[in-house]
Amino acid sequence: MQYVIDLSGAKEKSESESIRSLEEKVTSEDALTYLLTMRQEFIGRSNAKVVRFLDAELTDDSAHAAKILGQVEAAKESGESVVVSSYLSRVGSLISSKYGDDHTVTYEPLARLAHRVPAEIARSDGDSTSALMSSEEIVTHVVAAIGSSSSGGVDQTALRTLLATRDQRFAKDAGPVEWKQQGFIGRIVNLAVSAGLVRAIAGERAPQVNLTLTPAGQRSLATHTDEQPAVLTTMESNTEDKREEGKDPKVQEWWDVLGSHGFGPFQQVRLELYSALRAIVTEESGSLDGINLIKRATHRVRAESGRKLPWQKVQEFLRTLLREELVLRSGEDLVSPRFGINEPKIDDLVDSFDLALDARLLVLLVKIGGIVHHDDTWRIAAALFNSRASEDRADQVFLAALATGEVTIDPIMGQLFLVDDSDTAAWGVLTIGASAPQRLGVPGHDSGDLGD
Repeated sequence: MQYVIDLSGAKEKSESESIRSLEEKVTSEDALTYLLTMRQEFIGRSNAKVVRFLDAELTDDSAHAAKILGQVEAAKESGESVVVSSYLSRVGSLISSKYGDDHTVTYEPLARLAHRVPAEIARSDGDSTSALMSSEEIVTHVVAAIGSSSSGGVDQTALRTLLATRDQRFAKDAGPVEWKQQGFIGRIVNLAVSAGLVRAIAGERAPQVNLTLTPAGQRSLATHTDEQPAVLTTMESNTEDKREEGKDPKVQEWWDVLGSHGFGPFQQVRLELYSALRAIVTEESGSLDGINLIKRATHRVRAESGRKLPWQKVQEFLRTLLREELVLRSGEDLVSPRFGINEPKIDDLVDSFDLALDARLLVLLVKIGGIVHHDDTWRIAAALFNSRASEDRADQVFLAALATGEVTIDPIMGQLFLVDDSDTAAWGVLTIGASAPQRLGVPGHDSGDLGD
């Protein structure tokens, strides 16, 4: 196992404690790479790799991200799995965005990783797991259990209950002794992760681990329809009831998963932020760089709305969104907001920039495991605009997300999937009679990188 540990977010003089605690949890065979500032103290293994951030890299988010990604790529060259860990939540968002479909790279908050009890218990010689049920069958059950959630994801602590509803042998009072031990659920989740069907993302607070299906897992689920009709009937009935009540758990789950990755959506004020961006660019064209434009827009909305919100997070969200979807113009160039001196001044916005940004949020939701169907436009309206009356706008967002070329729609299920570059059939859905897909508002922009 390769560990890439970013300590730049550690509180003053706490880095040594974090290192000591972490090294008590890993094995001697594990490789450790630490990223520290120039002023942080290092007391750790003599064979650990130590990389220092330059001061300029700590004030420039894109440079900070590039430094971390460089070490992740170097660790991947070993052929082993890589765990990235940091005290900074934005690092988790970076890794999720960059390696969301790569099950060999995972992220875990450093506060959890450094102080946890090892989650896995080694399989005993008498473990009868394989004898009772094959690994393939177990993985099929795990995929189906996660897929049964209306939100598209479940917390790992809830997985056993869902599995038991499918097969009573998973219940704690059934099955062999090994199935009742701590670590069993983590072990079978790892089977599904290793198969490339499940994505496990650590939550902000231990011991949360959010489980979602990868695109391959979603396709696998679609092929196992033995029990699907009865389940769908119940889900459709419940969904209609909740729609009439004005409540829907899937919308709440979308808010939770977007928020946990720094993607807002701050539906209460997001459209006001867009309006403020447009107004300030019109009023002060060419006078503000991206970072200061975002700060000015956030301050204006805060003053005018009077809402009690975590406004620092609102500002960070807007900055993240404008890096994910480049809509700021400086002359003929599209600009990603960056910290620094003499950054380009913003003099315009791309056409329909607000639609482009909302479509980016929907694409990001799919990337981080959200399950979105064509019939979910009323939910998209509720999630992004806080009102189901905005369903016409949600239809536009859905189509704009498809127009990015980064997601495609299954013609049978009506579900959005990430486009696999090697899947020519998937590309065909989007490109028949059209030119190659382009990112909305950003022709030729490569969406594989986070930020710059």
